[in-house]
Amino acid sequence: MSVKYWCSPFPIESSLSEALHDAGIARQPWKSIDAIKQSELTILFDPPDLVLSRRADKKTTTNPNDLDLVDLSILYGEILTHANNGSVILIAAWQLHAISQSLSLQEILSHNPGTSSSLNQTSIDYPATNILSSLSAHYLNSQQNGKLFRLYCQVEEIAIRFGRDIDRSYNSRLEKNLDHHAIARTLREAFNNQQRESVLVNGLHQTQQEYRDYVLESNDILKQYQELLHESQCIASKYRDELAKSDAKVNPT
Repeated sequence: MSVKYWCSPFPIESSLSEALHDAGIARQPWKSIDAIKQSELTILFDPPDLVLSRRADKKTTTNPNDLDLVDLSILYGEILTHANNGSVILIAAWQLHAISQSLSLQEILSHNPGTSSSLNQTSIDYPATNILSSLSAHYLNSQQNGKLFRLYCQVEEIAIRFGRDIDRSYNSRLEKNLDHHAIARTLREAFNNQQRESVLVNGLHQTQQEYRDYVLESNDILKQYQELLHESQCIASKYRDELAKSDAKVNPT
């Protein structure tokens, strides 16, 4: 396998993106995928909750797009379409990132990861989930009658998994986070954080208004000063003219 390019319809961890760049594997825009030779391309994906979590935290993402959350199933569907139409390789971004902590990306992607036993990981920890992203993923999935999770599992089935099983327990993994007390606590914390952010934003707006008022007041003072200076110059000029006339009378030539 000779991977030269990667792309993803989802936000990807910035450190993985940087490592791929350093390894000489160029990122391609998702919309330009058809122009790339499929055998030289790998598509990276993540579970729905991780996509939502990364989308909410733009500071840890690379080139995040304005992702409409209801389009998640469409994007997983597009991944399946590209995979079924060619020889493109699918890899879970979170797993590639985990393996790259002990092996270089050149080593990983220079093998055929589907057959290389040296890369197999029969035991691996899935990415940690959080309550808000788990709740959001479950809500989107229920709104689509389970379509979102089905598409994710179909992508998992044809992806290179480096020896791990298909993520069939994805739904149950998320449900572990959906304890009613934990949800209530998290939502309350999120609300309090939002309230604090609102106070900070309001304070910032007030500071900006005070600064604008100060600038306007300063401009008024400067204008008054310039008018006073102009008036003083006129008076001084008039005084010089009168003084010159007086001297002329006293000392006629």
